[in-house]
Amino acid sequence: MTISGLVNKYINEAYNLGASDIHFHPIEKEVNIYYRVVDKLIFQKSIEIDLYNKLLRYIKFKTRLDISVIKYPQDGAFNIISQDNERIFIRISTIPLMDNESLVIRILPDESYTDFNEIALFPKDLDNIYNQLKTTNGLFIFTGPTGSGKTTSMYSILDKLAKQDLKKILTLENPVEIINNHFVQMQVNEDMNITYSVGLKAALRQDPDIIMIGEIRDEETARNVFRAALTGHTVISTMHTKDKYGVIERLIDFGFLPSEISSVLIGVSNQRLILDNFGKTKAFYDYTLSNELPQMIQNKGDLSSIEDKIDKLRVNDKISPK
Repeated sequence: MTISGLVNKYINEAYNLGASDIHFHPIEKEVNIYYRVVDKLIFQKSIEIDLYNKLLRYIKFKTRLDISVIKYPQDGAFNIISQDNERIFIRISTIPLMDNESLVIRILPDESYTDFNEIALFPKDLDNIYNQLKTTNGLFIFTGPTGSGKTTSMYSILDKLAKQDLKKILTLENPVEIINNHFVQMQVNEDMNITYSVGLKAALRQDPDIIMIGEIRDEETARNVFRAALTGHTVISTMHTKDKYGVIERLIDFGFLPSEISSVLIGVSNQRLILDNFGKTKAFYDYTLSNELPQMIQNKGDLSSIEDKIDKLRVNDKISPK
């Protein structure tokens, strides 16, 4: 089998299993391959290091990355057509190791797979978030572990806002994960000084209705996001925190007062991927919208963790057992 055929084989295997990522872990003379399925890393097979290096060079070439660079992290994206003639978007990330590179392939659905009934365990939850973004200006933040479906959730909502509500959607991502012809999509390129902060300032001059920022990762970006939200725009983004309460803690760490957070934040959602009773992967949302945010910001109200809520669903036979 050719190298390109082998890459397509792994991606199709993972896609058909409902995996969100393929992990390649080099160890001495071989490489272990894992698929992440419903937030669990499942071992698949081992391949020889020489074959892995050929795979890695091919994938770098396909994503127009520098094949000669092995001591610096790189990321890129491309797409393939699946065995069932469906388009699959691929994002790759490499990081340097002592004597090789680690590779992770992120598998993303085509923009046609954005129906609320397809991705949400309770479609009404995602519909509530959509209605909040449609009617209220401010900042909405998604959080959850890697591979929990945050990007799919955001694209699903934004796609509906663009098509049904005729909103101008501008995204700022690193990299652009899913091509959507209904959005204006800008890619972060720090080598050319197009950072999240720089890109956001430029985005505001494009008269968008809603801005999607791939991630709020530092204080400078957070402050620019707050300014955009305060000028009448709706901003949607992600943060890496343990739960939805961690978003508030992180913003306070960035120097924002609770009163400032309360005036800008219109919602926060933490999510996990779980199996429903039919064995299908669905997203479960633990979210708080604007009317309940003041209590949450003051650490009052329901403090149950998302894990507790998922366990309760299992006890009540709402989802598949572990």
